Amino acid sequence: MTVNQAFEKLTTLGWFKEGGRVEKEIETLMEQFLKQFNIKQYEMKWLHKEELIEVIERFSFQGSDIWNELKEIPDHLKQQISANNDDSYLERLVDILPEAVFHPAFDGAFKQYSEEKTIRFLTGNAMYFALLICIAELASKGDLFQPIFQIIERGHVPVGIEGNMIYLL
Repeated sequence: MTVNQAFEKLTTLGWFKEGGRVEKEIETLMEQFLKQFNIKQYEMKWLHKEELIEVIERFSFQGSDIWNELKEIPDHLKQQISANNDDSYLERLVDILPEAVFHPAFDGAFKQYSEEKTIRFLTGNAMYFALLICIAELASKGDLFQPIFQIIERGHVPVGIEGNMIYLL
């Protein structure tokens, strides 16, 4: 997939449309993502719509082995982009993608949830994942985030981490 293809899909898909519905295939995709980084110690939990607001307030990267493995990814991708002399493309992507994803993500969150804090959180979450997916494509490492992209395409999203617990929606 190219950056443009990812951009197009991320700005036109139905964000969060399956939130609250458990799908085993989503867990398999999440496992594929984690396996790439040799992350073996984790649990996954599906959130119901009504418990999301309560749980997002507890999200923390402290003491998370998962986060310790994943936190350097953006820097590594940026280094690869710089090595390819694509910094100007990265700057342009960072300028336009978050705003382009904001509206469809906000609309998707607004259709599913009524709590303003939840809508804001999910919209920010969508913009962050969209940026990671497209930056990985720009760095020629799109396969890293393909499982996450597929999760999002199916109307779900990993919403956060608490210790080594990954919450899915």
